[in-house]
Amino acid sequence: MNQLLVKSVGYLGLLLCIMFLLYKVTLFWNPIGIQKQTVSFLKAVQEQNYDRAAELFGWEGQKTAGSKESAWKQLAEEEGVRLLSFSNVRAEYDDGCYCTGHADLVFEVNESPMQVRAVITYGVGARPKQICAVTPSGMQGGSISQIAAWNSLACGNSSF
Repeated sequence: MNQLLVKSVGYLGLLLCIMFLLYKVTLFWNPIGIQKQTVSFLKAVQEQNYDRAAELFGWEGQKTAGSKESAWKQLAEEEGVRLLSFSNVRAEYDDGCYCTGHADLVFEVNESPMQVRAVITYGVGARPKQICAVTPSGMQGGSISQIAAWNSLACGNSSF
């Protein structure tokens, strides 16, 4: 009886280890899935589908006062942030996982398109946790109000 119990616990432990490894592999070593999550999020923001955007963003901690949906809606309506397009969304392998990436974002700034490079970090569920728009070279960080507002919400720091 004791041997059967030990054997069963051993098999259960092995099964749990395999399941954990599969979870890690699909979560952090699946660049295509991670990219799809990011593209879905950016598309929701572009289409002004704020409920969907809030669902897809990797909220960790308390980044907003109020609901997550209203934060994205406020970004567009009050701050004037409009994502016109995005491209080259990539998850990149670094430090043992696909935890970071890059994308090209085009925002409307003073009624003209402005392309910026964005640095992305991924969190729980392979969802984008931070999408930090980099201020174009030759300009002071935080000097473009729309980019600063985006970074306050999507990056956690407006001066990026």
